[in-house]
Amino acid sequence: MNNEVGTRYRVCLALMVAVASLLFIYNMMTAPVNSPHEGNGWLLLAYVILLLFTWLFPVRLGELSINVSLGIIVPLYLQFGVVPTVIVVNLAWFLSHLISNRHLRSHRLVANLSMMSLMTMFSDLGFRLAAGFSPPISWDVSPFSYATPVIVFMCVHFLTNYLIMFILEAIRSGGKIGAWSMGVLWDLTALGIESLIVILLVSLQHMLGPIALLYTALPYIALIYIFRLYSNLVIANRQLSLISDATIKLNKDLNEEEMLDTLLQGVMDLVVASASYVFAPRDDGYLTPIAVRGASAEIEDQMRNVTYFGADPKRLPDVSHWLRNTADASLVYQEPVHPSLRANSVLSVPIQHDECMLGMLVVTHSERIHYSTRDREMLQIIANQAAIGWLNAQRLKRSEQQTVVDELTGLFNYRYFESMLPVLCRRADEMGEPLTLLVLDLDRFKAINDEYGHIPGNEVLKAVAQIIREQVRDGDVVCRYGGEEFTVILPGANYEVSMHIAERLRQSIASTKILIPPQGNTLMFPLSVTVSIGAATYPDTADVPQSLLRNADRAMYVGSKQRGRNRVAFYGMYDAL
Repeated sequence: MNNEVGTRYRVCLALMVAVASLLFIYNMMTAPVNSPHEGNGWLLLAYVILLLFTWLFPVRLGELSINVSLGIIVPLYLQFGVVPTVIVVNLAWFLSHLISNRHLRSHRLVANLSMMSLMTMFSDLGFRLAAGFSPPISWDVSPFSYATPVIVFMCVHFLTNYLIMFILEAIRSGGKIGAWSMGVLWDLTALGIESLIVILLVSLQHMLGPIALLYTALPYIALIYIFRLYSNLVIANRQLSLISDATIKLNKDLNEEEMLDTLLQGVMDLVVASASYVFAPRDDGYLTPIAVRGASAEIEDQMRNVTYFGADPKRLPDVSHWLRNTADASLVYQEPVHPSLRANSVLSVPIQHDECMLGMLVVTHSERIHYSTRDREMLQIIANQAAIGWLNAQRLKRSEQQTVVDELTGLFNYRYFESMLPVLCRRADEMGEPLTLLVLDLDRFKAINDEYGHIPGNEVLKAVAQIIREQVRDGDVVCRYGGEEFTVILPGANYEVSMHIAERLRQSIASTKILIPPQGNTLMFPLSVTVSIGAATYPDTADVPQSLLRNADRAMYVGSKQRGRNRVAFYGMYDAL
């Protein structure tokens, strides 16, 4: 929340508190109050308990929290009047948050208490205008005589609730209000249930007096409990259906990136979350985020600056709180999803298959104490299903890498080179930039194999591959073309740049002492090698990829090998071809 929005929010909050306070003082001075004598104190306590139960056990439908508290507030208001109703309602709500351990910030606490006070007092004003008098109302008066004012009370209560929430949300979000249609629909359903409760309770009180509250309390509590069980069953069935659909998609997605994206989408559908992450283990045993959905840069920064320590990263029970404070590149840059949202609740489960720990699935929410045991269980089910899909994607990725990566050196092989060279040439045409190809061949490599054997020869190839990798730029493509021959594709490199890189490669290889490990009775010994390099530039000295390779190869043999080796030659820039 930026400074301007924060100022507007505080001004609106101060205005709410002022209006609520003035109305409460006015009602204390003018509104009639039913004196809590002759057992009325116990009735007030019973109302507090009923309201407390209603707010402690709401029916949750996704992010919506539905309760039928108005069904208790209306009879309370009719029996005791507006002032006791405001006190009881605020007391019960405050106690419910203390018992449930919900840590509200002070401004949220003041906003909620002021809002409920205003809802009750504005509803009282509507009742007065419709009825011409104020509660408390005697038990002897027929409920039908004040049915219309009660309807007005409930409608004003409903509309005031939404009006205040709309204003506060509009200020907090900078005028961006999400879709409220589903919330209004369920609140209207709850209003219908509350109307039935009001009719039943008021009618029984008219016939039986105060004892009617005791007769209706247990059925009321049972109704809330059954409704809650039913809603939980509906949600569980929906979640299992979503898990089934997500499992089918996870098993179809053999690309690792697509699989992770499918997983996070399934998670966001499964549980209410501000953001979802997949963390993967690093070489040091810690976890770092590799995929994210629904987060802002602020949330990601918060996740990266919280470190949880576990006893052993390989022991799965300890891994559920193993997040890493890392300086890796951000996964989120500018995503307009709640840019000022903070993660106050974090739920994490391991993604594992048998004894193989692949990573962690993490969801966050802005509310504290948001996630339940059922959320954790459902998240663990989808994480277990994702583990199988992730393993299959990793196996496919390794299989694909084996077809394009040289097993000895770890460089790309000739298949990858032949597929990428035309692609990079087309890209050079589109960008209007040159592209240079270097062909490197180790000098007298056959003599090394003949004298020392193939194992030392392999060590030389691996060492040279590592030197080339270290000396080229990011974005350059290094391949082992075959035998002792390497290629380097330099996108965007003209003659001067290419010559500088090629000379740096030649000098680095020639100046490096390659240590050959002991073989049999021989000790470790250093070995020096040199390399001949040929180069050609597209489109200056070659108009198609095939001629680019042919010309670079020709420059290496004619311009470098035949002229003494250990040198760099560009095609067309030496005398004899």
